[in-house]
Amino acid sequence: MEPYLSLRRVSKVYRGRVSLLKMWKRRRRITALRDVDLDVAPGEVVCLLGPNGAGKTTLLKIAAGAVIADAGAVDVNAASVGFVAGGERSFYWRLSGAENLRFFAVLLGTPGAEVRARVASALERVGLGGRADDPVRVYSGGMRQRLAFARALLPDPALLLVDELAGELDYPTTLELARFVRDDLVKAERRGALVATHQLWLARMIADRIVVLVGGRVVAAGPPGEVLGAPSARYGARLASVDPATVGALERHVANVQVERGRDTSFVYFDEPADAEALSAAFGVLAGAGASPAIRAPEATESTYLALLQGGGDD
Repeated sequence: MEPYLSLRRVSKVYRGRVSLLKMWKRRRRITALRDVDLDVAPGEVVCLLGPNGAGKTTLLKIAAGAVIADAGAVDVNAASVGFVAGGERSFYWRLSGAENLRFFAVLLGTPGAEVRARVASALERVGLGGRADDPVRVYSGGMRQRLAFARALLPDPALLLVDELAGELDYPTTLELARFVRDDLVKAERRGALVATHQLWLARMIADRIVVLVGGRVVAAGPPGEVLGAPSARYGARLASVDPATVGALERHVANVQVERGRDTSFVYFDEPADAEALSAAFGVLAGAGASPAIRAPEATESTYLALLQGGGDD
C-alpha cells in the first residue's frame, strides 16, 4: 500500500522581516528544512525527534498544507488529515469541550446536520464523553490534550500530524496518551501518524521509525533500537511504604528493582524496559500501591542522541 505521506527533498527557507528604516539591509535567510525525505505508511507511527528549532513544526505544517515548501515534492495520499497543534491555548477556555468542537467542526465545513453527531463521536473516542459539557478551563492537562485529538478526529482523518504529543504532562499520563494514539488510533484503525517531539523516551516508546531532525536536515532515521540503542534509564516513585508484594509485582515486569527506605517514606527504582507494555504494567503496580507520579532519570544512551545533535549542524 502506498504511503499516506511522502516527502522528497523538501526544503524551506524563511526570510526575516526588514523595517522601513532599514530597507537597504539584506534580509536574513533562515533555512528551516534542507532536502528532507520522509514517508508515513498506513498503520505506522513515525516520530520526528529533534531539539527546538530543528524544523519539526515547519515540516508538519508543510505536510498539512498550511505552509508551502520552497523545493521538493509533497505527496499526501490520505483522504483527510488531522492536525494536533501544540499549545493548549488553542481552545476557548470559557466554552465547554463540546462547544469548542462544534465551532471547529463548522470551520471544517461539516454539514450542519452532522455537527453534533461528529462532535459526540469524537469526544467519546478520546474518553471525554462524560465531560463534554464542562468548560475547558476545568480540564486537566491530559484532558485538554485529548480534546486536541478529538478536534483532529472530526474529519475522520487517515493521517494524523501531531506537534508535541505530551507537552508538560507527567510520565504516566503521557504514557497513557501515547498508548492510545499508537494502539487505538494508529494500529487498530490503520491510520498513519507523524509525531513531533523533543523527548527521547517518548520517541523510543511510540515510534515504529524515528527521524532525527537537526538544523532542518535528517541526520539519522530508522527503528528506535537502531537510531538510539537500547534503553538504559531508571524510573522511580515515592511510597508511604514498600511491601514485598509490591516489589514482587514490579519484578514480574521490570528488572533491577531497588528500594530506598526512609524514616517516613520509601523510594523504589527500576530499569526502563524495552517493552512499553511492561512499563505501563509497572506504572499500574505503583498506582495500585499508592505511589506518587513516577520520575525518570536520564539514560546513559542519551549520549548517542546528543552526538547526533552536535554533528547534525555541520555543513
